[in-house]
Amino acid sequence: MPIFRVFQVGGEEISVEASRVVTDGANICFETQVQGRWQSVLSVPAGRVTRLQRRINEEAGWRWIIARPMPVVGNHVHY
Repeated sequence: MPIFRVFQVGGEEISVEASRVVTDGANICFETQVQGRWQSVLSVPAGRVTRLQRRINEEAGWRWIIARPMPVVGNHVHY
């Protein structure tokens, strides 16, 4: 499962495992899919996030890349 690193205002850093990251403009939501439904793992106010990274695996090891949340279209429901 992908690992994301969230850097927040004030220097706080959070690592989270999630299948995807989405945003409604106000919040950045990390989600995983369980039995065909998306469930929220973590939600962070967008104004608190200064940088978002995703870890990718390569032959020589892994590295962090800049991640961008997918915009949510329509009603977005967390279960």
